[in-house]
Amino acid sequence: MLTFIVKAFHHSMLKPSNLTWFLKINMFICLFINRILLTMRWKVVLNNSDTFKNHSYNPSYGILFISNHSSNMDGNLIYWGLTQFGYFISVWAHDFVFRLPYIGWAISSIDHVKVPNVPAKRDPRHRRRVHKALHRTADGLRQGKHFLLFPSGSSKKTPHEVIRGKSAVRAILRQIPGVNIVLVRHRGMWGSRFSWVTKQNPKWKSHASRLYALLWDWVKILTLNLVIFMPRRRFEMELVPAPESFPRNGSRKEINAWLEAYFNEGIPEEGEPVISVSEYFWKEKYLQYECLVKEYSYDTSKVPDIIQEEIRQIVARRSGILPEQVKEEWHLAQDVCLDSLELIALLIEIEKRFGLSPIIPGHISTVGHLMALASQIPVEAKMREIPIKVVRQSKAGSVAKGYEEIAEDLAA
Repeated sequence: MLTFIVKAFHHSMLKPSNLTWFLKINMFICLFINRILLTMRWKVVLNNSDTFKNHSYNPSYGILFISNHSSNMDGNLIYWGLTQFGYFISVWAHDFVFRLPYIGWAISSIDHVKVPNVPAKRDPRHRRRVHKALHRTADGLRQGKHFLLFPSGSSKKTPHEVIRGKSAVRAILRQIPGVNIVLVRHRGMWGSRFSWVTKQNPKWKSHASRLYALLWDWVKILTLNLVIFMPRRRFEMELVPAPESFPRNGSRKEINAWLEAYFNEGIPEEGEPVISVSEYFWKEKYLQYECLVKEYSYDTSKVPDIIQEEIRQIVARRSGILPEQVKEEWHLAQDVCLDSLELIALLIEIEKRFGLSPIIPGHISTVGHLMALASQIPVEAKMREIPIKVVRQSKAGSVAKGYEEIAEDLAA
């Protein structure tokens, strides 16, 4: 703890020379309090850290840390884990996070890069803000600063890490092909109350209200466990410098496919099991879980051939492929490989062409979905539940079964 205090003091008071003394003190207090609070509930375990520490990095650049994303607490825990090596990083975070209690103060008090939540909202300023974040990151890396980026953009909603058409990693590599890259693969937070697998409460009307409720629950549980006796969730983190097989010069689709395979490596085919930890030290009480995905149903057989062809041509032109290659079952992000900004541009063109109302990027799925909307054919949205495997963590802080044993059970 004393070593951390010295490092945090040095970082907050001496390094960011452009900050006022009030902001420097606020940063130090935040780092100190955040360290204490996180220690009460989570146990950060660093695996194979020698490879990370002893690697020879290019001194001309900082390090771009690329991580999988299981919950809304990942950034805090990774930040804390990296401080043990003396790395105080800048974290990419969605703008809505800064309006949340405690989390907003914690993120704003440390180095951060604020990025818009493009899939959730249409805003003409999004493109400028995203480009500003990318250039700030690239400039910072050239100055020797370090950044944490979640290529998926948001925490996962299914048992697999899915990156799809996201373009941030590729955009940074185009500016700095030789930048130092460290892959952060972690396990243990899929099942935390801050992950999407937690069963939804009907009172949660928005993502913000959900986090308000979860933070309040966390405070109550902390109090009822008399603070120091709160069961701790095990957060295992592995830091690996990008190997030669990482496709630095590959296309966006190649880079994202490689990262998806890496982050999902070692988990069962059905996906990462949910890790459940008791909420109290004197009795066993666990969260309830459900994994729901939104699906859309529509009848493309009613779409006129001329509209199908127009949609294929528009999609093909924006994705650089031939119209006859475009299939109606293709997902616009995963198969067509459009990022959020490209998807918005595509939607604007289709809205103008067919006289449609503005479409939220996060509410569109496939090429066939576009065809149905363009033809004003009814689209039905429904939630489908995905089967999940729940594993309870023992009081000693270890998972009852390893991923290999879970995979054998599922296969049986």
